[in-house]
Amino acid sequence: MVEEQRRHIISCSFGKDSIAAAIISKEMKLKNVSALYCRVMFDDRYSIELPEQEEFIFEKAIPTLKNVYGIETEIITPKETVVDRFYRERKKGKYIGEIYGWPGFRGCWVSKNIKLREINEWKKNNRDIVEVVGIAADENDRQERDTVQGKRLILCENGITEKKALIICKNAGLLSPIYSIKRQRTGCWFCPCQRTDQLKELREKYPDLWDKMLQLDRDSPFSFKPKMTVKKYEEMFKLQDEEEKFWDMLSEGRDNRRGRHQGQKGKDHKII
Repeated sequence: MVEEQRRHIISCSFGKDSIAAAIISKEMKLKNVSALYCRVMFDDRYSIELPEQEEFIFEKAIPTLKNVYGIETEIITPKETVVDRFYRERKKGKYIGEIYGWPGFRGCWVSKNIKLREINEWKKNNRDIVEVVGIAADENDRQERDTVQGKRLILCENGITEKKALIICKNAGLLSPIYSIKRQRTGCWFCPCQRTDQLKELREKYPDLWDKMLQLDRDSPFSFKPKMTVKKYEEMFKLQDEEEKFWDMLSEGRDNRRGRHQGQKGKDHKII
C-alpha cells in the first residue's frame, strides 16, 4: 500500500517532541493520522506520570488534538504495573532469584519490559502503519537508532530542533506544565535519573507518592541510585527542613524585636 494511504500513528508520550510531531503531521497534510498513548500504571491507582502531567494529558492534550487537529488518540494500558515488575523474581541473569527492585540507573526496565512490550504487541495487530516518531533534528544519537523502514522522523525532516518543538507546543497552547526551571523533560515520577532538587520538589508536592518510594526503597535489593537510597534522601531533606525552620524562627525573632524597639522609640518621642 502507498505510504500516503497507510495509517500514520504518532507514538505520543505528550512531551513537547511528540506533540510537535502531531501538529507538524497535520500541517504537512498527512492522511489517516492518529495517536497512540501507552499509559503505564505504577500500581492500581497511580500512573507513572506526575499528577500535573496526567491531568494535562487527559484534560488538555487529548481533547485538543481531537477537537482542533482531528487526531484521535488510542490509549493502551499494560496489565503489568511497575509494582508488579518491581516485586517479580528474576529468572535469569546475574541476579537470578532476586526481585527486580528499582529500575536500573542506566537501563530502565519500565520502558523495555512494560511500555515497549505493550506497544510491540499492539503493532502485531496493526501492521500496515507508518510510525511517526517525535525525535528532534538535534537529537543525533536517537536519529541514528530510529531511522528504520516504517518510521518517519517528522521533526528531523523539517529541521525542527528541541527548542523549536517547545515553541510550537507553546504557541498551540499544548506545552505541558512539566516544563519548568526544574524539569526540561517528562518522565516517571520515581525515576532515579532525577536531580536532587526534583526529588525534593516531589516530596514537598506529593508526599503520598514519596511515601510509596520509601516503601519500595525498603524492599529493593538494589539502591535507588549508586550509593544513594531514597531513605538517605529523606534524611537529608529532613535535616534541610529543620535548618530552614531554625533560620525562619531566628528571622521571625529579629523582626519581633525590631518591631518592639521601634514601638518603644515612638513612645519615647511622644513623652519628649
